[in-house]
Amino acid sequence: MDPYTISIVPTTKTNIMFEMKTLRRKLVNLTIGGILSIHRALISKLNGKHVIYAEGLGLKDVLKIDGVDNEKSFSNHITEIEECLGI
Repeated sequence: MDPYTISIVPTTKTNIMFEMKTLRRKLVNLTIGGILSIHRALISKLNGKHVIYAEGLGLKDVLKIDGVDNEKSFSNHITEIEECLGI
């Protein structure tokens, strides 16, 4: 099985609840995308486009990701902006 695929094969209604609770515990600490300094991310739809709101540092790493719009990416961390873009 692919390490990035999660499968649940319930046998009873009680079993599916147990499996879902186990899965939830595993997903809480899962790192998606490989930027360890991003602690939490939320995907939302804004004006018909998907937007990712991320909590943490790593603007320089985010700007390196293929498909990220560098002109619309921002950070409210002044030191990070200075290090990444200059002032």
